[in-house]
Amino acid sequence: MAKKVALIDADGLIYATGAVSETVYYCIEDLHFDYKSQANEHADEIGLPRDQIERCVDAQPVSHALNAIRTTVDAVLTTTEAEEFEVYMSNLDGDNFRKNIYPDYKKNRKHQHRPKHFNAIRNWLKNQKQSIITRGLEPDDLMAIRAQELTTLGTPFIIVTNDKDMLQIPGDHYNWKKHTFQTVTPWEAAQSLYTQFLVGDSIDNIKGCPKVGPAKARTALKDATTEEELLDATFEEYKKAYETDDKAREMMMLNIQLVRLVTKRPEVQ
Repeated sequence: MAKKVALIDADGLIYATGAVSETVYYCIEDLHFDYKSQANEHADEIGLPRDQIERCVDAQPVSHALNAIRTTVDAVLTTTEAEEFEVYMSNLDGDNFRKNIYPDYKKNRKHQHRPKHFNAIRNWLKNQKQSIITRGLEPDDLMAIRAQELTTLGTPFIIVTNDKDMLQIPGDHYNWKKHTFQTVTPWEAAQSLYTQFLVGDSIDNIKGCPKVGPAKARTALKDATTEEELLDATFEEYKKAYETDDKAREMMMLNIQLVRLVTKRPEVQ
């Protein structure tokens, strides 16, 4: 019998294990604040521009961070009972086809701070036997492609991530942050996908359909029994939000392109 494979979204793990290896606080002259909100409040009281608040970091030795990532990966394999694993990471140059479609994609992440030991943790993961770095796609896309391939081969696998985008892919899932398991059926995956078409994704700066949140999306899709009906119901919500059907279709298709994961490897030219 084929060995069970854990498909690991490593980007989140890098930030999480980096965070536990350092303490971040905010400084205004000799005063230290544990939270940015506290520093902002004090800055406002003394008339100091918020952009003059200093972000300070006390980091543990790099060995602490490397031990944290090793322990985390080992715990994932033990918990999921996977015998093999593959780690997927983003290319640091930010090359991503979605940015060509929509330049504001993930623009809200521009000021995200990397942990002190970001590079060391990432290099440790890169040196694992099965590490994959994306080119033009995102880790989610390559994991979705791989999940489809393993399904076709009949190889057992589990998707390891805390990213809700992956719930559009059928199969076993493990949320390493919440320590929860979920088996997603093909129909549940389709429902999750079309819900995202409507709601968008604030983390990735995908706007979705105006004035449609998760509850409204569920209501709009609840009577659908086929994927065609899911699409029709989705389009009906977009038509309510825009003056013309052409504009509604244009905006719906934009969100579909941004949200839907790639599940087939691009052909080599």
